[in-house]
This record gives sequence, structure tokens and C-alpha cells, in this order.
Amino acid sequence: MSFSLKPVMHPLCFEDFVENGHGVMRRLVAPAKDERNPVFEPETPWESTGVLYPSVWCEPDNGLWRMWYSTREGIVCYAESDDGVSWHRPELGRIEYHGTKANNIVLEAPHPTPCVYRDSTAEPDRRYLLTISDTGKHQDEGGIKLYASPDGIEWNLLKDPIVGVRNDSQCPILKHPETGQWLVWHRPGFGLRTISCSESTDLLNWRGGGQRIAPDEVDRPRHVENYAIAVFPYDGGFIGIMKQYANVWYDKRCWLDLVVSRDGINWQRLTDRRPFVPLGEDGEWDSLCMSPGHGLVPDGDGHWFYYDCWNARHTGELRESYARSCIGRVHIPRRRLVECVAMGEEAWVTTVPCRLEGKQLKLDFDAGNTEVRAEIQDEDYSPVQGFTKEDSSTLTGDSHEGVITFQGGSLARFARQPARLIVHMQRGARLFAVGIV
Repeated sequence: MSFSLKPVMHPLCFEDFVENGHGVMRRLVAPAKDERNPVFEPETPWESTGVLYPSVWCEPDNGLWRMWYSTREGIVCYAESDDGVSWHRPELGRIEYHGTKANNIVLEAPHPTPCVYRDSTAEPDRRYLLTISDTGKHQDEGGIKLYASPDGIEWNLLKDPIVGVRNDSQCPILKHPETGQWLVWHRPGFGLRTISCSESTDLLNWRGGGQRIAPDEVDRPRHVENYAIAVFPYDGGFIGIMKQYANVWYDKRCWLDLVVSRDGINWQRLTDRRPFVPLGEDGEWDSLCMSPGHGLVPDGDGHWFYYDCWNARHTGELRESYARSCIGRVHIPRRRLVECVAMGEEAWVTTVPCRLEGKQLKLDFDAGNTEVRAEIQDEDYSPVQGFTKEDSSTLTGDSHEGVITFQGGSLARFARQPARLIVHMQRGARLFAVGIV
């Protein structure tokens, strides 16, 4: 069965449509950390030594950046910003802390792992949703609580639990942009840390679960467990920024890896397992125990992604007097998560047989001082007249929207006749995504 190359861009982080390459190196592109990091630090008595698990959204009508985060005590707090860097803690007067309501606390929760989702299509009283874990006191207790809010400040319990599985980490929720189904990611149970997913049509009745991401042949020898995940729709699929935990006595670090999915339920691990957001240098604020935030904030030619990190290892070291958690951010370039770099004078990337559901080929690329061209072959690797490399237009420069045309005309003939795309590059050129328009 051939792959359907639909009229969207397909980033190369999705490995299911790439068959092979020649003279190229395929590698992860780590996002750039903000030089001003950390952008949010503990300052108030109720924050103590840690600000954790940021959910960050930008209001489309006024450009206000909004962040929900927690403290070690399980208190959910709220902050605002005009630029995503300088944050203000408004006095909300809602929750009493040590005899005063002069604080920015919006919710007292059973566990410090809130995940806030903004649904612009929802009824006004459900514009914001918040999921949070409840570990319970015993192995068979706990679950995932779901709260709703009209403004992100006043929260009302919608259902407890929506998924009755004991969970001690983040459990993000979102609406599938195509199906309208609700998805929530969580642990399938206590014990070995793995990722599960449950589905719902109404936010109240949930089904599914079961193991979706488990330690594999790369993780197991290193005693690495899949701790938690943040999930975002991305170019016709989903990306997941997954917390990895080295659960062995001499390590106990946590860092962030990239995983991808076509449906948000079944996930692909990347062949390049370098950390997507690497830990900082020894002794730095972000050196030892990192967790993903929730929300990708569009800004310029990409998105801002927030995370928290401790200067201490997981488990007992977090209780030491020097342990401190702050919030930072990285800029993720648009679609440029994984690249194929031409290492030879003649290099190319070949797709699996695809049904091309469009008229023209579009590339996200950076040719540098060289050129990029393409060709089409049939399923048996035979050239197609009018669609050879010599029949292709030439792309130069750096573009997210480079269109290649062929002397043979429209690609519509390949909608029912599967064909392979071959992108040709010269040394130094970089390819990030392939699409049809």
C-alpha cells in the first residue's frame, strides 16, 4: 500500500514516507535556547524553590501571553506577559495562602502537574481546560481530574476522574484538529514509566489506554523510561516532546526527546536519539531534571516552547537545600526539526511510493550556495518522461515554500499512479520537508 502525500508539508521528522538516501546525513535539529533563560524563577513564599510544568498560550485578540504553572506544594498559579520573557504575577484574591489572598494562586490541586489547554471553539464556560494527576494514597487509587474555566482564572471541577489510572506526571489534553476527538496522554499505571493515550467524544466518557510508547532496544540498556509527554498538532500530524528518565542509581537525570505521530495515538521514535532539548552544563539551572511544558506559541518563523528544569536529580536530591527549579524556553523553527544534509557532491533523498494529491512539488530547504532539483520515478525505479532531473526547475537560496515545476506539467497524473519522489542536492544543501500543492 502506497503512502498518500497530501497537500500539506511533510517534515522529515516523519520517517514513514522516506525510503532511503544517498550522500546525505539525517539528523535532529536542536531548537535554540533563549539567551535570557531562565525567563521565570521562583520569587514568592508559595513558590518556595520551584516553579514547575508551565502551560503557555497567547491570546489571539490582544496578544497577551498567559502562563499557568505549579509549585512543589501542588498549588497552581497564573502569570501574564507582553513578550513571553518578562512576567507579572497579578494579585487575584481567590485562594488564601498563610492568611492572605494577595497572591496569584488559581487552584489547590492534589499533585503539581497541571496541563492547561485553550479551546477557541468551545462553549464560553469551557474555553480553558485543565488536567491534573491525582496519585491517591494506594496503588489502586487516583486518576486524572478535569477542570474547566471561562477565563483561565476561575476553575470548576468537570469530572473526577476522567481516566481512573494512577498517574504521577503530566497528562496533557487536546482536541484532534481533524476528527474532533479528545485525546489525553497519561501513564497506563504505576510501575515502569510508559506513555498511554485515552480518547473521548464528550470529555466525560473515555476509552482506550494501553501502552503506546514503551522503552525500546535503545532505552532499555540505558535504563531509560518514558516519563511524560507534551503533544502538539504539527503539519498534518503530531509532535511529542517526551520526558526521558534515566532510572538507575548513578544517573537519575531527565531530558527531552522528540517523537512524532500521524494520529496522536501511535508514535514513531526517531533514529537520531540525541536530546531534542539538551540539558545545560554542570551546575547550571537546567543541568539535571527537565520536564516539558504545554503549548506552542507562534512567534515569527517558528514557535516558542517552554519547559522547567531543576539543578538537582530526580527523587531525593530534589529535597536538598540547593535544589531549585526555573522555567526556560526554546525557539522551534517552523518545520525544521529534522534535516537531511548533503555531504557529497551528488546527494539525494528518495520517498516510498506515494500518491501525489496535488499539482506541484513544494520543498522546505536551504540550498546555501548550491542548487536543489527533483525527479519522479515509478514504483519500479524507472524514470518518468517529462519528470526527470533534467526536466525539473532549479531551486536556490533558503525557503519554506520552494515550488518545483516539471516540463511534464502537473503532478495530478500521479494521484492514482504511485510514484517515488527524489530530491537531488549538492554538497551543503539541507532539506527539511516535502509537500504537494
